[in-house]
Amino acid sequence: LTDQASAGSLQEGRNRIVPGTGTILVIDDERSMLLIARGMLEQCGYRVLSAAGGEEGLNLYSRGHESIEGVLLDLSMPVMSGLEILKKMKEINPGVKALIASGLIDDQTSMKAQTLGVRAILQKPYTIAELSAKIRETLG
Repeated sequence: LTDQASAGSLQEGRNRIVPGTGTILVIDDERSMLLIARGMLEQCGYRVLSAAGGEEGLNLYSRGHESIEGVLLDLSMPVMSGLEILKKMKEINPGVKALIASGLIDDQTSMKAQTLGVRAILQKPYTIAELSAKIRETLG
């Protein structure tokens, strides 16, 4: 392979969407991120529920957790952080499958997230390929 060909196939791999099915709950306080995540996840084949903050997300989860396969949580939100929301979700369903998204995440927060059972961490901004791969990893 030439350098150009290998760079092309690397780029193609990064853009590859991992399709999936099921319902994903997206919780983010930024409306634009909710819309972007919804669009990306729907393109991958998922059904998406979205909540503009922790309280709304917990209400949706407590009412319908049996049909929610995974949760995409923003780490930094006012009122309740993504990890605080996850703790409350685990009280409802100890088997909750969560993926945390964050613009910046330090090692201490990352370790805390893993201790709480976070399956994967996604760096913002993310591509559809990154999101689809991390959701697949989260759902197992």
